[in-house]
Amino acid sequence: MPDQPPDDHPAPQPPMLRLVGEFLDHLVVERGLSANTVSAYRRDLTRYCDWLAGRGIEAPDEV
Repeated sequence: MPDQPPDDHPAPQPPMLRLVGEFLDHLVVERGLSANTVSAYRRDLTRYCDWLAGRGIEAPDEV
C-alpha cells in the first residue's frame, strides 16, 4: 500500500467542541485566566460534550 500524503485539512469538529474551543480562547485572550483554570474548564466541558454525544446530542440547540 503506497504512503498517503498528509491531510492538509483536519477533520471538522463537532459543533459543541468547536464552541468549547471558542469559549476557552475567550477565557485566555479576553479574560486572561490562568492556564490551570482554563485546563479545568477544558476538562469539564470536554466531559460534558462526551456525555451529550453519548446521548445523541451534538448541536447546541439540542441541549
